[in-house]
Formats: sequence, structure tokens, C-alpha cells
Amino acid sequence: MFWASRSEFSARGSDSGALVRPSSFRLPPNPSTPVLLIGPGTGIASMRAFLQERHFQRQQLELEQQPKQLEEQSTVVAVGPTILYFGCHAPDVDFLYHDELREYQRQGTLTELHVAFSRPSNGSRSPKVYVQHLLLQPPNAASTYRYIVHEQACVYVCGGVPMGHDVHAALEQILAMPPSPLPPFVPETSSQSQSSPQSPHDNVLSSLSMSPREYLEEMTRQGRYVQELWS
Repeated sequence: MFWASRSEFSARGSDSGALVRPSSFRLPPNPSTPVLLIGPGTGIASMRAFLQERHFQRQQLELEQQPKQLEEQSTVVAVGPTILYFGCHAPDVDFLYHDELREYQRQGTLTELHVAFSRPSNGSRSPKVYVQHLLLQPPNAASTYRYIVHEQACVYVCGGVPMGHDVHAALEQILAMPPSPLPPFVPETSSQSQSSPQSPHDNVLSSLSMSPREYLEEMTRQGRYVQELWS
């Protein structure tokens, strides 16, 4: 526990306590691995650090691979997709780092940005929307399944405990859904990669060999599913 005199911040002179602990968040060793970042409210702080690191990785890879692009048969490594789910009250109230996130999108560092507004300030009586609701929307649920099961994505969740429980339940629902079809099989031409040909029957994602709960537990053991939550 870290204690600091509040007199450093105000004239009241009382003390404030803060719990400081090491973070368990680490990007995957392979930069091409997709990452799903779920951080509503102040949980955006950790996700912002991830975005800064992914942006740096993209810059470094571009510098390293410029000479390789001139060589035939060279393998170009790219930073994988980065998907962020952020939640706040209203766009004109607490959409933190709006300009920064949009710039990351423009530059290609942030592949997808999904924002849930729980208390729109436009007088609308529409239901509150949270990040777990966005995850469960059909297009997002299908892509989340594909990223997690087919592309071995890493998932990071940061924020309050109730949100973490709701997101976990949403992920279980998504993993319990029938797999969505992949894009139709297209035979390779001579100008395409000479890797082993794909079977026309490989264009459907395989179902899980275990329950969604067991799959998430296995992801946790592998370090592919990490939650940092607070009450």
C-alpha cells in the first residue's frame, strides 16, 4: 500500500491511500497475433498503453522490412489486428482520448473501434449500451469467435469487477455459438503464395472441442485471456 499526504494536492492535509501492484498485461510475443482490448471507462488507460506499443511495433517492422521488400521470396511480417471495445457515458462527456483513438484508426494501428454509450446526453430514452452488448451484436460476435478460435487472438479486459463478469459471460455466449463461415474458398493462382492448397471444406471454422468455460480457462492458463479488474 502506498500512502501520500493529500497536502501535496490540496490544503486539507489528510492522507490518501493507493494500492500499487504489478500489471499482468503483456502483449503476445508474436506481433502478428490479433489482440482484443476491452476497457471501458478508466480501463482505457491500459489499452492506451497497448495501442502505443502496437504503433511502435508497426513503425519498427516497417523500418526493418524495407530492405527485405526488395528481395524475392522474402517474408513480410505485419502487426496483427487490434480491436478495441471502449465504453463511456456520452460522446460529449467522457469519450476519453477520442482524437488519439481516431488517429490510431486512421494510421492503421487500431483496426476496429467499438464504443458503447450508456447515458447519451441527447435526451434519448434508448436502453443503456455497454461493451458486452456490443460484443454480442451478430457481426462482432462472429468476428470475435473467428479471432479467438481461428486466429488465436489474445483478449485483455480492464475495468470494474461487474463489467469483467459481464464480458466473461458474453465471451462464453459467443464461444457457444455455431461457428460462422469464413470467406468462400478461392483456388490459388500462380501469382499467389505457393503454400499448401486449402481444401474447399476448410472454409468453416471448427467447433470447440471443449465447453466455452473450459476454453476460456485454457486461454487464461496460456496467457491469452487476461483480466485486471477492481471493485
